[in-house]
Amino acid sequence: MPAASEFLEQMEADSPAPATPAGRGAIWRRERRGRALVYGPFYRSGYLGAFLVGTLEDGSDLAVVAGSHARHYPYFHPLSKWDDLLVAAGSERLLIAGRRVSSLNIALGPSENATVAYHGRAFRTSGAAVDLNLHLELRATVHHPRAEGLGVRYALLGMQWQPAFVRGSGSVTLEGRRLRIESATGLMERGSLIHLRGRMFQFAFHYLAVARAGGETVYLRFSTAALHRGLAGIPMRLMLAGNVAREELSIGKGRPAPGDREQLAPQPGEATEPVLVHRVDVGPAYLSRELVRIGSGEGRRYGLRQSIDARV
Repeated sequence: MPAASEFLEQMEADSPAPATPAGRGAIWRRERRGRALVYGPFYRSGYLGAFLVGTLEDGSDLAVVAGSHARHYPYFHPLSKWDDLLVAAGSERLLIAGRRVSSLNIALGPSENATVAYHGRAFRTSGAAVDLNLHLELRATVHHPRAEGLGVRYALLGMQWQPAFVRGSGSVTLEGRRLRIESATGLMERGSLIHLRGRMFQFAFHYLAVARAGGETVYLRFSTAALHRGLAGIPMRLMLAGNVAREELSIGKGRPAPGDREQLAPQPGEATEPVLVHRVDVGPAYLSRELVRIGSGEGRRYGLRQSIDARV
């Protein structure tokens, strides 16, 4: 077991770099095996994620959700670890998921370069396996990290969350047919979690990110709550008093702005259609990740919706 000073030094060393241009050499990449730390009642974990919306060369839509989640995210539990990739390319609906997907690459850096790539087998909603090669080369505007929890950057109990607005192009090859990705816009994010072990400190969250192909911003909102009701949830509810882990932002190339600058969020009565759903058992709860289509015609956009439901 590491000494307390070593644990705090590791927290600082693993903190995300500041926003560009100060963080021009920063590299985000998946956590190395064995890096999850435990010290007394605390545990450390994290994730990398990407959400992109774009257009293929034949004019059809592209939407991509990718995530790499380290051991013990979000809970100190052996089932709390997973990777996934959800792809909607034209009429194709593809899912790759597992506790570790070694051929999935999500990285930001050096400089403002970012990459989302995958080569391997993917599965249609029918269960049929196909060969998929996805490659996106992106340029990123990395914003300063934000503390979601109690404390400040180097003394934080909760999540240090850092978003990046990304834009670029690439290609997708499915069963030998290659299509150019003319443009893609979206969000990459990194979360570094330092939290307390134990049922009383388990949390739930609700998350929505929305983007439009060619848009100037991504709309994002999330809120955090206690996972358990009753007495078991009192410590977590007290920790979260004052909305210390809640955001609603428009994220683009400039400073993140409060609210929904481009009116991307679903409007009352507007159609929202699930495109792909991944539901994963993370031990104390089930986590759902949904790629959804919002609206129709030229006003259509795509969203990533996430939620956690406690085991009954």
